[in-house]
Amino acid sequence: GMATLQTLTNHFHPLAPSVITSNSIHKTLNMMALLIIALSSMKYANAGWSTGMATFYTSSTVLNDDGNACGMSGTASAYKNTMYAAIAGSEFDDGYGCGKCYQIKGTGAYGNNPDCNFDTTTITIQAIDQCPSSECSASHFDLSKDAMTAITGSANMASTCGEISIKYKRVDCTGITGNFYIKNKSGTSKYWYGFKLNDVNDDGAISSVVLKKGSTKVTTCSKSDGSSYWLCSGTISQSLPLSIQITSDKGKTVTASNCITSFSGNKVMSCSTNLSKGSSFTEEEEGASHSQYWYTGVIAVVLLSVIICGVVGFFYVKRRKQKAKDAVSFIETDENKTTQAGDGDSEATGYDMNPIDTAGDDIVNGDTPNSQTPADTPVADDHDEEQEIEIEVAANDQVTLS
Repeated sequence: GMATLQTLTNHFHPLAPSVITSNSIHKTLNMMALLIIALSSMKYANAGWSTGMATFYTSSTVLNDDGNACGMSGTASAYKNTMYAAIAGSEFDDGYGCGKCYQIKGTGAYGNNPDCNFDTTTITIQAIDQCPSSECSASHFDLSKDAMTAITGSANMASTCGEISIKYKRVDCTGITGNFYIKNKSGTSKYWYGFKLNDVNDDGAISSVVLKKGSTKVTTCSKSDGSSYWLCSGTISQSLPLSIQITSDKGKTVTASNCITSFSGNKVMSCSTNLSKGSSFTEEEEGASHSQYWYTGVIAVVLLSVIICGVVGFFYVKRRKQKAKDAVSFIETDENKTTQAGDGDSEATGYDMNPIDTAGDDIVNGDTPNSQTPADTPVADDHDEEQEIEIEVAANDQVTLS
């Protein structure tokens, strides 16, 4: 923490201990910590949520397996058999999106509708129907009337709003606690076998189905003939019962042993298992597993490294500049000393670099201008004083003799 940063700054800048105060280090570390917390909290703030819109429709035949695009007998009892939605686009995925569960959160009116006011409420629905692509996009949920009423608070407000803005995310179908079951399609047989899956929990949506006899693969089934049921390839020659292996769109697989006991049309058969829970999402968490957000930690580490490198780099450059400045200052000082010392003079006396004005001065006794003293400075020369005394003595002697 602070000790590491202080050590780095001391190493790269000799003045760092005086420049970097304890308070500034604490501020820097606090800023780093807030940045990391902000990045991490992004996952819990909006990660997994998408924005969209919701409408509602009324269908008297939705609980009839021939009356919805997924061929499901309504939602599981955990969703009151009325909390459902029709989805579209990539969410519906040609019927492979049937059975997905979503959390829907109403956020207000869609567009300009001041009469549409309701408190934010989050509900869980299951997708069992298709909204036509001409009317809905992948982010448009056409809800059951009960689901819209649950969000807006009343049937009257649901009608007043008509359309609402939402946030949505996919979640596990944790409300389904029992086993999944199979309902044979009408008119089916071992020569043309089709069936419907209901009450698949956890991921909800199934991407592939395999029929087995013991551990031996018999045939595969897909939604090649329509979104409402699974059609198995070829004639099934193996004797009943058969096991069924289902794999979710998230890759979770489970095999229900000896579940298929009849090829008769509309026959309902309960299987002995279901997908295990908690693999891909949970209703309490964002719509993806924690592992999908590994990059959040990587981004935090990278940003922290960039900040540390920036601090270290700043003081490294500052140190280089200071060293260059000190070098220039040393050279200038050395040049000044050399200039002031002059040729043959001591450093103490210096060298007068002022221009010499020789116009009004006499050059006495062959002295050069450089040895001449300015006119207003008294000249103290012992040799000249002795000559003056000798001249005066000689003059006095001459006067006496005369």
